[in-house]
Amino acid sequence: MLPNMIDGYIELLVKRKMISSDQVEDYKYQAICFVESTIVIGAMILVGIIFKQFVNVCIFIICFFNIRNRAGGFHLDTFWQCFFGTISMECLVAVLVRYMSDKIYVLDCAALVSFAIIFIIGALNHPNINYSKEEYIVIKKQSRIVVSVICFIIAFLKVLHASVETIMYMEYAVIMSAVLLILEYRIRKPKNGHDRTSIWKNSI
Repeated sequence: MLPNMIDGYIELLVKRKMISSDQVEDYKYQAICFVESTIVIGAMILVGIIFKQFVNVCIFIICFFNIRNRAGGFHLDTFWQCFFGTISMECLVAVLVRYMSDKIYVLDCAALVSFAIIFIIGALNHPNINYSKEEYIVIKKQSRIVVSVICFIIAFLKVLHASVETIMYMEYAVIMSAVLLILEYRIRKPKNGHDRTSIWKNSI
């Protein structure tokens, strides 16, 4: 249903000569990304409202997607699989925050390990994206900078004795990003340890 609606919208733009036929695929891709992102983020905010964590969920969204959009990581095959997987992850985080507030030091250690993992790997060059060597170097640097900034903010908030829940949501954003990164690495890494695709070339 969603692809058909987008196709109809793009066809309308072509008929009205707002875009050329050569631009159809680019506009279609951008439209799909925009709609899917809007659906996912909207649903995540709704879950935040249900859990009465609107502000903290917004912070989680900002931190998580800023890391994930650069570092990459595990992706499911279809949009709806990704959608339900993302919402399930968010619900899990909300439950963990509620019941693990007395184990903040354990979470601190997990976040520190996760930071190290993301910083060391930097990013994974997913075949669907297929960065050039130069683009890949840039995206890894961006990933390391973003996760470093987020961890610095977490440390600063701890010094200020800010809301524990806010800090936990930020730490879980780092942890979940690292988990997805490692999961993708383990799935795509050949069992014999030798590279099969360019995804592993210049990975650090």
